[in-house]
Amino acid sequence: MPHRTTLLLVIPLLLTGCLAHRAQYTTINPDALSVAAEFPREQVTGVAVSKTGRMFVSFPFWGKQPTYAVAEVDATGQPQPYPNDYWNQWDGKTDGGQALGQFVCVQSVYVDDRDHLWILDTGSPRWMSGVIPGGPKLLDVDLATNTIAKTFYFDSHSVQPHSYLNDVRVDNDAGYAYMTDSGVGAIVVLNLADRSVRRLLEDDPSTKSEDVVLHVGGRWWLAPLAIRPKVNSDGIALSPDKQTLYYQALTSHTLYAVSTAALRDASLSTEDLAAKVKNLGPSPASDGLVMDAKGNLYHTALEWDAIVRRDPQGQMSILVRDPRLVWPDTFALGPNGEIYFTASQIHLAGPFNWGLRRQLGAYKVLKFQPQDLKGPTLTPEQAAGPGTQ
Repeated sequence: MPHRTTLLLVIPLLLTGCLAHRAQYTTINPDALSVAAEFPREQVTGVAVSKTGRMFVSFPFWGKQPTYAVAEVDATGQPQPYPNDYWNQWDGKTDGGQALGQFVCVQSVYVDDRDHLWILDTGSPRWMSGVIPGGPKLLDVDLATNTIAKTFYFDSHSVQPHSYLNDVRVDNDAGYAYMTDSGVGAIVVLNLADRSVRRLLEDDPSTKSEDVVLHVGGRWWLAPLAIRPKVNSDGIALSPDKQTLYYQALTSHTLYAVSTAALRDASLSTEDLAAKVKNLGPSPASDGLVMDAKGNLYHTALEWDAIVRRDPQGQMSILVRDPRLVWPDTFALGPNGEIYFTASQIHLAGPFNWGLRRQLGAYKVLKFQPQDLKGPTLTPEQAAGPGTQ
């Protein structure tokens, strides 16, 4: 017979599993959603879609090492290693070595306006446990030939021991890539021509987690022992004219923007650059951001099981809301204006459930067509709240 103390520990865990993601609300435009891909056991976070409709996904190494770090979803819906098998066969050794030429922990993938795929390797496996030598890198893959055009490596000055390069946007006209560091909190700017890297806004409140606890799926998002997860600058979006970068810390309710010209201007002091950051006010807690050609900014609203659109005037509305949006994560724009996003179930992962994965069905990539979709408007105060669950 189990010891009484063991039972006292097990019962709350069982209850937590039963209440893994409670969602009680009126859905909004659920028929607009369709499943683009699903994975029974592999936790998907990143998604990217090419101009011809090819879909790429990433599976980070957080708990068990994934079968593939990066995959292309084939015509049958199955993931195939990309760009090849070798890049997806890291041996797991943390002393460098194979990490230089293989994926360690890929958080996100992104397709640029040239139809190149960018793969961002955090180099930090097992849920932000620390960067390993040779791990952090950014790959530029030419989709026309399925070959790696360039690989950019980040040294210890560019990426700190507890950095976590989360998301990336690329401006080929100016020749720069912009990345968020969710571990330390910063905007990392890469000059694609000379490969120089600058860490910016590292001491600015805009890149830092706020003192909040998110309310996701009907419960507070906490790690064991009631520790509050703090995830810094995360979602990132580039305006259609590439003049403005939008970003937000994951554990926050505030959206920020800064001129990309200012980010590229090495003559600006830390104080002068900080003065150019714009606080755009209350915003849903978001893991992903994307902006369409009309200047609408989309948020994956974690606490609402929803996608929220912010129009160019700053008015926010809920476009879709549905229990299938179990921690909506990363966005991708499709060739016909569709919006793809992952439902990654992060709050149900082992690090937040005493090492047990509380997976709720298959991990999914969902999509919808935002054109002509309408939903209830949100005041800034409502948008920054946890929703009614």
